[in-house]
Formats: sequence, C-alpha cells, structure tokens
Amino acid sequence: MAVHTRAEILSFLLVLIAFLSVVPLLTSVSGVTIYSPGAKKGEWVYYGQISTYFQSNLPGMTSNPFITPFLHVASINSTVTNVSQENITLSQLWTFNNGTNPRTLVLWGNVATGIGNYTSIGFGIWFVAGGLSAGDNAGVGFAPLINETVVANYAQSSWAVNVWNFTFDVAGVHQAIPYVWEESSGLLLEHSYLLSYPNLENGSLEIKATRTNIPESNPDFAMTLSNDSLTTLVNTTATTTLTLSSPDNLSVNLAISSSPTGLTCSMSSSIVNVKTSTDSTLFCKGAAGTYQVTISGTSGAKSHTKTLTYQVNGVAPAAPVTILGLSPTTFYAILVAVVAAVIAVTAFVTLRKRKPAGEQVSPTAPQPSEIPGPSMPPPAPPQDPASPTSQL
Repeated sequence: MAVHTRAEILSFLLVLIAFLSVVPLLTSVSGVTIYSPGAKKGEWVYYGQISTYFQSNLPGMTSNPFITPFLHVASINSTVTNVSQENITLSQLWTFNNGTNPRTLVLWGNVATGIGNYTSIGFGIWFVAGGLSAGDNAGVGFAPLINETVVANYAQSSWAVNVWNFTFDVAGVHQAIPYVWEESSGLLLEHSYLLSYPNLENGSLEIKATRTNIPESNPDFAMTLSNDSLTTLVNTTATTTLTLSSPDNLSVNLAISSSPTGLTCSMSSSIVNVKTSTDSTLFCKGAAGTYQVTISGTSGAKSHTKTLTYQVNGVAPAAPVTILGLSPTTFYAILVAVVAAVIAVTAFVTLRKRKPAGEQVSPTAPQPSEIPGPSMPPPAPPQDPASPTSQL
C-alpha cells in the first residue's frame, strides 16, 4: 500500500480545492440565463498549440492532475458528434510527440447542470452553453463566473469570446486557471494553467486552438461622442459623453491621450461592458490653450478612436465674496432687518416705562380756580404798646 508524504497530501488538497472551484455543480437552473447548447453537430476545434512544464521537489510528487494528462500531447482534434437538448457529445483524437499511438476519447456533458465527463481530463471545461456573456455563470450553481466578453483572434479569424480567469492563492501556492470559450458555440478556444510553489513545485500548461470550422463572427463595436468640441475656462471641468454600442456584449478598454500637455482628463469608467448601448463620461480641465483629446477603445483585435477639441479660455472667475457664508446683499438685508427690529423693540419698551398701565392723560386744560395763586406772606403778629420798637 502506497504511503503518501505530508507534502504530497498538501499539494493534492490544494489542487482538489482549485478543482472544486471550477467544476460546475449540480443545482437547479435559476435566474434569467438560459443554458442551452450553442455548438452544432459537425463543428470542430483543432488544438495545435499545446505546451506543458512540470517540476517538483516534493518527495513522491511526480504528477499534477492539471498538467500530467497533457504531457507529450502534440495535438487534439475535438469534434461535436451529437447535440441533444442540454447535452453535447465530443469525439477527441489525441496525438503524441513521444511515439505513443493516437487515442480517441468520447466526452459528454450537460451545459446546465455540469453532469458528464467533459471536465475529467485535466479538469478542462471543453464547452459551455452558447450565447453567454460577461456576468453570466458558465453553468448553474458554483460554475465559473464569466469575467468579460471580448473580441479575440484564433486561427487567423476573429470571434467574440467569453473569458473566465480564476486565481487561487493559499499557503504560498499560486495557481492561475484562465479559460476562453467562443461566445456563440460555447466551445473552448484556449485554456492554460500556471502553478507556482516556490522551491517546491512549479508547472504550466497551454492549450490553444489553431484551426476551427466555427463560423467567424467578427464582432465589432461603435463609439460616438455627444460633443466634438468643448469650450471652458481655466481649471474648470468640462464633460462630454462617450457612447459605446455593440450587438455582442463586449468589454471595451478605454484610454485617453491629449496634446499638448496641460490638460488632465479621466473617464467615469475605463473598462466598459457594452450591452447594446453603454455610456462613459469624459472629464477634462487644465490651463489655457487648445487641446486635441483622443479616446481609444479596444476589444480584442478591434479598436476605434474618437477625437475632440478642448478650448480652454481666460482666467477662471474668482470665488464670490461672502460674509459669514452669505452674499453681501443677503447679509446686509438681514442686518438692516435686525437693526430695525431692535429699534422698534427699544422704542416700545421705553414707552411702556414712561406710561404705566392705568394712567390716563386729561383731555382738557385745568380750570382757573384750580390754579394756585402767588403765595402771600403770613400776617404780622400784634405788637405790644410797651415795646420799644412800637415807639419808634
């Protein structure tokens, strides 16, 4: 009975966790996404670019479930032999570059539930439902979430493709597992795997389509600007709207350049997932001058540009004068109203003090009899005849 080392068990568990994260699990279909085959019987993909590398210093760890199945494989020709309801069947012819005889494999799977053996070899997901786009799950349950839908070149042709790029980092182990499926058919066009476990285990795998009979979709997108020219003041932001449209739900990467220097620009979104029609706003401000601003949009092999003129004039108006946060007119109007109110209150209080309650002023002048006359001296006292003064 084989005895596994601790390092081998750890490595296997890490790979198993990554495997569970990419295999669609069985659940009921939910949401509005419809999972149905896009591939048609007779469509084929020839993977003529296959490369592998694996090196391990872990005792007893001589294989990797992602890489080992593809060691010495020269090519894989994968043909759709049957499509029935949600199920697809593939017949694959594998050739080798080490003298091993070619072999034929039959793979099948359900694009909604994930049931089947089509993920058993190298854990590669050879097909998904057709017509999916960025934001959709590649299947139900815990299936991979499609990151973006872009235009890409394979076998000298262009297609809209769905991309899922999974990265996994734990306990010093880094794994990256990207997939690329053709949007309409759902057939795999590219798959790779990167393993980095410094000083212990390293490896890589690349499988890429070099020929196919899938009809070329050659998807494209369009860009329009709400304004071809704008005039603004120094250091004042001016905006315009960029509208992107496409029937293929593409992801478009936007970049901005301006000439001459002195203008600062940014987009509200530099990566736009275009669903029929989607907007992104351009913001620019800078020093006085005339500028040519170019917006470049890229999706896979497709790219478009739009150019507009920014005219920046004069000096930006000074900030308005305020008093306690109010305009001078408002401030002084409030001040006058307050002073008037204070004066009115003061006058009212003064009158109240001078005229107590209940006191009334006579409406007529006082009568003469009521007016006192001049004061008279009191009569002299009677004199004594014998007094000396009476004889004078």
